[in-house]
Amino acid sequence: MCNIFVAAQPDYSNDNVRYATMGWHDLPKALRDHPDALVLDVRSPGEFSDTSHRSGLNIGRLRGAVNIPIDSISAEYQRLLPYRNRPIYVYCSHSQRSRSVCTQLADSGFTGAINVNGGLSRYRSDHSALTVLDSLVESQQDFTFIDPSELCSYAAEGAYLLDVRAGSMYDPAEVSEHVRAMGRVHQAVHIPKERLAEQASGLPRDRPIVILDAFGDEAYAAATELATLGFTRLYVLFDGMDDLLFTPAGGFPCARELVDRSLPYRLITVEELDPAMVAKGNYRVVDVRTPEEFDMRAKMAWQNIGRVRGAMNVPVTALKEGLPAPDIPHDAHLLVIGRGNTDDAYTAARSLCHQGYSDVAVLVGGIWHLRWSAHNIPGLEALETIVDLPPTAPGH
Repeated sequence: MCNIFVAAQPDYSNDNVRYATMGWHDLPKALRDHPDALVLDVRSPGEFSDTSHRSGLNIGRLRGAVNIPIDSISAEYQRLLPYRNRPIYVYCSHSQRSRSVCTQLADSGFTGAINVNGGLSRYRSDHSALTVLDSLVESQQDFTFIDPSELCSYAAEGAYLLDVRAGSMYDPAEVSEHVRAMGRVHQAVHIPKERLAEQASGLPRDRPIVILDAFGDEAYAAATELATLGFTRLYVLFDGMDDLLFTPAGGFPCARELVDRSLPYRLITVEELDPAMVAKGNYRVVDVRTPEEFDMRAKMAWQNIGRVRGAMNVPVTALKEGLPAPDIPHDAHLLVIGRGNTDDAYTAARSLCHQGYSDVAVLVGGIWHLRWSAHNIPGLEALETIVDLPPTAPGH
């Protein structure tokens, strides 16, 4: 969920202070209640029209939305003036740009700016829970995005599962620990994207084809190519196999039957993390970032995004060199956390397992996703209570 991380320090300090926030579930009723409202899409024109060079960001748009990119808000100020005292529902892809625009609007005297939490990627990655939005979302794609729960349904119904990852990303011996953690879908046929055209004649036209990859981009391109060859029942797992890592058991009920991961450590999603257990010290939290990031004194401000309260810093560089984690019993419950969903946390977890630690888990998405989820996913607000932030950090 929301695994394209923005290289910026998350700013949640103005939520429900200078502007309002709302979840996607509430948007349809809000629009019915306020037919005079503006729906403002602040993504790039390419994203808005599904033509961005970053294919993973071509995820549709809300019907009737007005597109004013974040860097054009000041220049387009006159267009917004009629809505100065009316509701303006602001959204983007991951709910970071929309927050910035809401702050700009509040600074300019707009009284009705409302940030739609999670961004449009939230709808795509958790579609099963957000079908209430289906009539509001439109797309220019020739295929349909599906989420992990829908993957289970299509697999059970006999869909043709197609993994288009390059051969170098499909061999567990060759890939990074992060990609290895994604695993393989048992039933999937592996045809690398670069060989798809020459093998397309062997694909079924009488069954749905569900396309998988690592992060979404290759599957998107493969679906587009197959559409030009006349295939019509095409489905793409949004954000690829990486999104499966972010999905709790309830959202991916067929995980054990469908995916082979064979990992010596466990994966914990933010939904599965109990902040009370962390606060009580039931987990020994091992933060594997650099000391500068852990101490929130990195030169790049966007790297100073906080840390889990009570965590200890054991940089992944030390673990890669085989240095033991200090003062941690080998039977302790270890929770490994990095900045985002990068390779460091997974590599560190495997290193700890090799050192004899018997209960090691990775917090998928790291500190960035923990904080993002606390402010964007209903019911996870308590996660922010276990985070220490820099004294002047936004969202403190």
